[in-house]
Amino acid sequence: MGHMRESIQIQVGTPTTATDGEVTNTWATITNGTLRAEKIEERGSESWDAMQIFGTETRVFRVRYKSGITRKHRVLWNSVQHDIVEIVDPGNRHRELLIRCVERKGGAV
Repeated sequence: MGHMRESIQIQVGTPTTATDGEVTNTWATITNGTLRAEKIEERGSESWDAMQIFGTETRVFRVRYKSGITRKHRVLWNSVQHDIVEIVDPGNRHRELLIRCVERKGGAV
């Protein structure tokens, strides 16, 4: 299964309403949500929109199988937040998961 040298946290957001009525997510690591992982792919790209260049960092982590992880969760790796865009259970064997995620830019919550 490779070298699980990285540590990631699977987090879930809970909607919170501020006193001014603004709703934001408060993120917390799920129970048993700190996982050993292997970073198997890292890719960067740039796009042009509204006269600005935007960079995107995509990463894929391999972890031991854990049920219940969905795209509603996020990954925290090296203090960097990542939105989950795809979760694959290769061969549907429940041995491992491949979690593809995109780095959040600008400290978005």
